[in-house]
Amino acid sequence: ENRYSEGIEACRQAIDLARRLGRKKDEAEMLSTMARISAGMKNDADADRYFRQAVAILQETKDVRDMAFLSTIYGEMMTFLIDTDRPKEALETARKRESLIGRMSKMPGPPPGYIDQQYGFLYAKMALLLANQGQAKEATAIYRKYKALDFARSYTGRSYIVPYLLAAKRYSEVLENNSDCLREYPGDTISYDYLAML
Repeated sequence: ENRYSEGIEACRQAIDLARRLGRKKDEAEMLSTMARISAGMKNDADADRYFRQAVAILQETKDVRDMAFLSTIYGEMMTFLIDTDRPKEALETARKRESLIGRMSKMPGPPPGYIDQQYGFLYAKMALLLANQGQAKEATAIYRKYKALDFARSYTGRSYIVPYLLAAKRYSEVLENNSDCLREYPGDTISYDYLAML
């Protein structure tokens, strides 16, 4: 508890400095950190407020680097909303993130593969959320979007989609997917990832 409080106070001091220097991204970063700390303390109302303040600071930005950080905040906020049993708000946040990634995709600056990866993380999480809410048709539609991505064929992507495949009872796909992933670990018998795949 004491360390959490120290973390909040350090963030507040950093926010004051960021505001004086006009550094919006740094201010938003500190607010999102405060949100995560508050969530860890089970202060959900504070976490919600800090996430929304962080989003408000960056949501009108035209700077692609700030937009990339906003995408990360949306992802963290979506996880928080799922963890606090607010699926409707989590989906609203997901749609905002999807729109943001779409805007970034039309701008110069993002490195190769970045946009594809952002969509991948988003769609895997969205598909799982929709499946868990009994919206199988919508989840399948998002999963199709996911499958069209290069990310879906990467090791990280194949690992990240497993929770959705299990929720959707697509067990044969899970087995095929995990068998492909296990090939990435020839002779590996001790890593956590290897054990999780088994």
